[in-house]
Formats: sequence, structure tokens, C-alpha cells
Amino acid sequence: MQPIIFDFNGTMFLDSAENEAAWRKEIKGICDKDISDEEFKSFVHGSMNADIIRHFVGPNISDIRVKLYSEDKEIIYRKLCLENPKMLHLAPGLVPLLNELREQKVPMTIATAALPSNMEFYFKHMDLARWFSRSKIVCNDGSIPSKPNPIIYLKAARALHVQPEDCIVVEDSINGIRAASNAGVKKIIAIASTNPIEYFAHIPEVSAVIKDFYEFKNLL
Repeated sequence: MQPIIFDFNGTMFLDSAENEAAWRKEIKGICDKDISDEEFKSFVHGSMNADIIRHFVGPNISDIRVKLYSEDKEIIYRKLCLENPKMLHLAPGLVPLLNELREQKVPMTIATAALPSNMEFYFKHMDLARWFSRSKIVCNDGSIPSKPNPIIYLKAARALHVQPEDCIVVEDSINGIRAASNAGVKKIIAIASTNPIEYFAHIPEVSAVIKDFYEFKNLL
């Protein structure tokens, strides 16, 4: 079976409501701006925190303030997740799939815009170490540009010691899909978690669309 690279937020973890609520509160507090649903779809989802903050606040904001606002947003986000423990679990069908992939020794990792502090949060509350090596996960360490730049998927493939074209990528956002395609990934599976299945119908880079991970096995 081909190596698999998963996006995390909105793909493995259905946290879009909490993530969007945290961004709305943070940006409103910083510059009294409201983020539209279209801005979340076209820009926020898949983007790095620094790019999001500079997009709404302005390009001249200092790196120190960007870091402070970024961490503040994630504190709000993690608090929202903890306040709703019923949502603090992996997406439907994902645990049995990961167990099967582990048994088959399929190489897999995660490529995500999440901060390292959030990855530690996920490892703690979802026990991701059952399936993933923390050292192979590519996240927002400050050196990676936002999707659709392909670097995040190039680094993830390198972490698995494979070529991008030999991987399967699972994504939920248009920017993530384009990032994988720009990296040379040939098989991109879109999961209709934050958008309806029809949303992906005319995106040529998408090989298949699933509504949840119970359907994933049918594609292999």
C-alpha cells in the first residue's frame, strides 16, 4: 500500500467550528474585523498563523506581536476544545483505519499548519503516538510557508523517505489540495468534512472524495 500523508485539522480532527471561533475572537479583538465564511474557505484553512494574522492586521506587524497573537489564538482554541470534550476525538472511521494501516506497516505521517504546541495537545488527548512518530510529523515550526506552497508535503514525503508522487494525501481544504498537487502528489483524496461532496466535484487535482474514513478502504 502507498505511503499516506494526512492533513490534520478538518481532516483527522473535526475542529473547524472551534478553530473558526478562536480566529474570529482573536482577529476581532486585535483589529475589530470580522472574518467571512468565504475568507475561511479561500484563505484561512490551510494557512499558517503568521500569514493569517498579517493578512488581517497588516504586513508591517512585528514578528514578536505575530507570535503573541498566534499563541493567544491557540490558547483560545484549545480552551474551546476542552470545553467540548465530546468533540475531542479523531474523525469517524479513522481509528480502525489507522489500526489497520499500522498492522500492515504502511508508512504514514501528518502535514499540518498546526503549531507544535497544538500537536503536543493532540498527542496528549488523542494518543497519536499509537500510530505516528512525532519526529516525522511536519507542522508549523515557523519555517514553512502556507499551503498551497508545496514545501509542507515535500518535507512530509522526505520524512517518510519516499517521493511525493508515490504518496496518497488526504485533505479537506482547497489550499491543501493544491499544495499536495504542487508537490507532485498524484493521488489526493478529499474528505467532505467542512465542505459538501459537490464542492470537490470540479477540482481536477482530486482523485476521489469521501464523506468519512469508513469509505477510505474502498479506495485502496
